Amino acid sequence: MSLKSMNSNNSDQNIPADVFRNLVDDFSLGKFEDVSKEISTLMAEFPKSSNLWNLLGATNFQLGKLQSALDCYEKSISLNPNYAEAYNNLGNTLRDQGKTEEAINSYKAALAIKPELYEAFYNLGELFQEKGEFLKAIQNYKETLKINPRYPEVYNGIGNSFKSLGDLEEAVLNYHKAISIKPDYTEAQSNLIDTLTSCKSHKPISNSICDANMEIGKISLKKNNELMSDKDIAHSLSKATDIINRFKIKTNYPITQTARRYSASLNCERHMSIFKKHNIIPEFCFNCYKVQIEPKNVMDLIKLFFIFDNLILKNNNIRKCMIELRQKVPGFYKGLIYCSSLKEANEIAKGLDNLIKRTIGLKLYTEVKRGCSEYYLSFPEYKKINSSDDRSMSYDDTWRVLEKTFDRKTPKTRKKSPTIPGLSLSDCLIIQNWISYAKGIGDGTGDFIANKTLFSDYFYKLAKQRTSLHPFGV
Repeated sequence: MSLKSMNSNNSDQNIPADVFRNLVDDFSLGKFEDVSKEISTLMAEFPKSSNLWNLLGATNFQLGKLQSALDCYEKSISLNPNYAEAYNNLGNTLRDQGKTEEAINSYKAALAIKPELYEAFYNLGELFQEKGEFLKAIQNYKETLKINPRYPEVYNGIGNSFKSLGDLEEAVLNYHKAISIKPDYTEAQSNLIDTLTSCKSHKPISNSICDANMEIGKISLKKNNELMSDKDIAHSLSKATDIINRFKIKTNYPITQTARRYSASLNCERHMSIFKKHNIIPEFCFNCYKVQIEPKNVMDLIKLFFIFDNLILKNNNIRKCMIELRQKVPGFYKGLIYCSSLKEANEIAKGLDNLIKRTIGLKLYTEVKRGCSEYYLSFPEYKKINSSDDRSMSYDDTWRVLEKTFDRKTPKTRKKSPTIPGLSLSDCLIIQNWISYAKGIGDGTGDFIANKTLFSDYFYKLAKQRTSLHPFGV
């Protein structure tokens, strides 16, 4: 949001600088309602102040009043046609309204007036990133850096664009640059940690996250022909935790699923977006099955994670282990393997039953299910399957036009890179989130490895809240 400078021309009404500065200070503190009221009072004396109209637009934007914000920016520009900051802010509002081309034109108008307004270049980069035009995004991010070379959010954006293009080495380098400028930049830290799960090599850089990830990757894990004990698990995780502590890795890592991606992307984000927008199930999901295992406690979930990491499947199926956070979906711990047919799912489930019994020494029953659990609430019939694959619910052909319209308007998501086998920093931080969650629901099986790990108060509280709807152990 461009508010730093006051613009003036001969026809503009300029309020005293100290008064405007106080308004901007209150805006920066998040006192949006107060700022709005104060501006309304000042408007009686300064109805033609382009600065006030711009600030009122920014305030309305923060209050979620997008149309009022747009009207204010347009009023500001009508009073001062050379007000670049107002054009930039107008672009932000148009972007949030989904008016992409108009937003681009507004950012370009700002730059035509004030070429050094780096915020407009940055906003163009963010917009092109959202459109899936990653090369254009990088181009505009780099224009930003020519004016302001110490802008960590720009390096993070460049990293995201390179990651989407599959250039993980450049992504790692740019996340590193963002963190070098802003060491506590949690978003860039999380992006770097996640990218390292798929990046086999990168340029030598002095970065504690990269160094810790490399050392953790050297920890040997039990193979799937060996019985895993709690002691084995604790030993491996203790070594990893020692590395995390030695490199002083302290970040609020928001991820809770350990994924192993070796095959083509399922494009789940696209499918779920369509479901949420139109309340229909995408056609792809009618041929999507999953083998589901529900471990009884967090220690068994961790053991299942090790099994999944070593698991060799004919089609290298995507698999993940997770804690359940969705309020309307029962359960606490889950392992999922995604399949493209019911036959494949049944075959994997049969082999997995024996493997789990041999390596964990417990009987964790597998179950074959269909698609995403969120679909079951809106379409109960979708959940029903039988051994002959004679589905109770079929795809509604009238939905196809909605899918095509969505795809035409929505940028295609880039394929995610395959996961490197073995333990990673990301895996260890996720497991620490699992242990915090376990404490919250009253599962004490992870206590004997929890004393050295980072504790997530966030996931602990989420787990505590979950037990009011889904009591653990009942």
